[in-house]
Amino acid sequence: MNGRSSSLIRRRTRAAALVAHLGLAGICAAQANPNQPISAPKTLPPAAVSPAATIPVYTLADCVRIGLEKQPALAASRASLAAKQAARDGIARPSFSYLFVPDIHLRRQQSLKGVSAAEAELMQAGIDTTYAVTRTYYTAIYARLQYDVAADILKKLEFDRADLDRAIKNGVREFSEPMLDRLDIAINLAKAKQLEADEGMRKALAALREAMGVSQECFSFQLADLSLPEPAAQPERCTIINLALSRRGEMMQTLLLSDVVRLEIDAQGKWCFRQLVRTFASAADIHSAPVPPGIRNGDYRPGAIGPEMPANLAGPRSARIEQANAFSARADAVVAKTRELLTLEAEDGICKWEEASKKVAFTKLATSKATKYIKQLEEDKAAGAKIKPEELTTNRVLATQAAVALNEALFQQVLALANLERITAGGFNAGLVNHP
Repeated sequence: MNGRSSSLIRRRTRAAALVAHLGLAGICAAQANPNQPISAPKTLPPAAVSPAATIPVYTLADCVRIGLEKQPALAASRASLAAKQAARDGIARPSFSYLFVPDIHLRRQQSLKGVSAAEAELMQAGIDTTYAVTRTYYTAIYARLQYDVAADILKKLEFDRADLDRAIKNGVREFSEPMLDRLDIAINLAKAKQLEADEGMRKALAALREAMGVSQECFSFQLADLSLPEPAAQPERCTIINLALSRRGEMMQTLLLSDVVRLEIDAQGKWCFRQLVRTFASAADIHSAPVPPGIRNGDYRPGAIGPEMPANLAGPRSARIEQANAFSARADAVVAKTRELLTLEAEDGICKWEEASKKVAFTKLATSKATKYIKQLEEDKAAGAKIKPEELTTNRVLATQAAVALNEALFQQVLALANLERITAGGFNAGLVNHP
């Protein structure tokens, strides 16, 4: 069998496997119920489910563990690290041909630093995966809480409407049809909010599955938490900045890149009579990682600076060394820019946490007062006091708005703490989840 036939057979085999996989995914998707409003897809119809079948309940730690095992981004980083390690091992083996390569010891040093950079990339990918899972997990819980608030106010408003309707039919003069209309307005607004929260839950759960790396599987589960946490962690500005600069994978990578480019200057100096000499970039794609662009619209976010190094440097020895020196200066600028961006990111993260924490205190007080007042109105009404429907409805809506604002503030506080964990590459632990 010739090489062309073998290649054709391999391609057909892969295509058949892909078709089979897509067919299975289609069957799974058809079985899943997309109308589940709470925390996980509904089970299959009773006829298709074993009596003993149960849907597992996952904590945040469970979801993070699954994400670290199955997230494709982590698999890609592990593959890149394996490739760098293979290249390092290959160049480290003794070879007769290396006797005629004057810069081989420098290439070995560059290869070692390349492995360290790949390890830093893998570490940061793990931190990013943990953050993505944490964020989407608590987003689903937040949406469920908002759904519950909308459902609660809707139930109470519908009860008030039925009570008011009976009073009007019984001829109570103080009540009129326009009062029913105002209640209907409040009821329909509550239904709209409930629908919005229901859609938010489904979107959050889809995002959580993607973060966990299980979005294409028949993967049903429920969330263990029923409320948003209130961690007692108190991040300190200088500590957060120092941790970000000392632990972030991007910072480590740019520092290692600067060292590699600096070694390139010496490597180019080892070749005296060649007019075209390969650089380390001929064996490694230093542009494979995308450079975050800047934003200049409503928000301001400065862009990063990407590395630069051609696969070959041309010219006599002095010219090549001069070019390598220029690229080394650029690499140093990349380090400086990365340090500034990480510092800015840490500052922004601290500010968001401080704002959210203050909002939690304010909205807690507002919710407490509103709940106490509406409870007093209900007790007065039960005791026979004539409470106007407008007063009861207005205060019910106000109490609901306070509860919604409290959930929003707690959610933003959790996101801010999770973001600080990501910014510091796990150096700061808010207590949301134990990092594996």
